[in-house]
Amino acid sequence: MATGKPSNSLDVPVRILTSDAILRGQREIGIEHDGALYRLKLTRQGKLILNK
Repeated sequence: MATGKPSNSLDVPVRILTSDAILRGQREIGIEHDGALYRLKLTRQGKLILNK
């Protein structure tokens, strides 16, 4: 049953970052993961999109 609180496999609190802290005034950033480049974009409607 879902409790509404985030959890992971070790039941350690999940670190939370604001989008402002991640984007730092930019509309798009690159995130490298396992050798692949992902792009995190802020849309005009204020939503976030993650693309590979």
